[in-house]
Amino acid sequence: MSVVRGLTREETKLITRRRLMEAAARILRESGYGGLSASAVAREAGVAQPTFYVHFVDKDDLVRTLAREKVESLRRPLREARAQFIRGSGMDAVRQTFRLPLQALLEQPELFRLYVQEAHQPNSPFGEQARRLRRELQADLVEDLVSLGAPAQTRPDRDRLDMMADGMLALVEALGLGFVEGRYKDVDALVEVLTQFAVGTLALLGVLGERPAAGTTET
Repeated sequence: MSVVRGLTREETKLITRRRLMEAAARILRESGYGGLSASAVAREAGVAQPTFYVHFVDKDDLVRTLAREKVESLRRPLREARAQFIRGSGMDAVRQTFRLPLQALLEQPELFRLYVQEAHQPNSPFGEQARRLRRELQADLVEDLVSLGAPAQTRPDRDRLDMMADGMLALVEALGLGFVEGRYKDVDALVEVLTQFAVGTLALLGVLGERPAAGTTET
């Protein structure tokens, strides 16, 4: 006869923390940041309000944690997709580098709106986290461009790469927001525009080589 092991104290705490984060994500989707509070999150998660403060200092601490998890979870698959392109996997890999973040962002439209909104607020705790994560994603893109052979020996070279990476991220955010607001309806069309933009950037840097143009496939 097997014995069912009960949850440890640490496992119970992790489950409760996850419930609080999922509850906050639901509130953000349905009511936006204005509807978020410690009491609302605790109520949505089905726990007592003091339990909230066992896991988070305040609602901004929770939102920072949620934002970090959502955005940073993209970094590994994004880097892998870009690595496939660097290894010569073609335009499908480029498309994936844009499809992955778009799908993840559009699954959490209120969190995405909050990310875009708060990124430009200098005193916002969420904005601080959003800007830090954006800088890391930008650095990833610059690293990939250098790996592809983009010139980076001088300060003007590095500045140029920073601006190009910044532009790529800005375009992802702008088109994603357009989709969330209903101005664009087709995610595949957004991915194609972003892919063409990336191919143009690589061509400007002279690192596209013999890779196929956007919209074509390898044989």
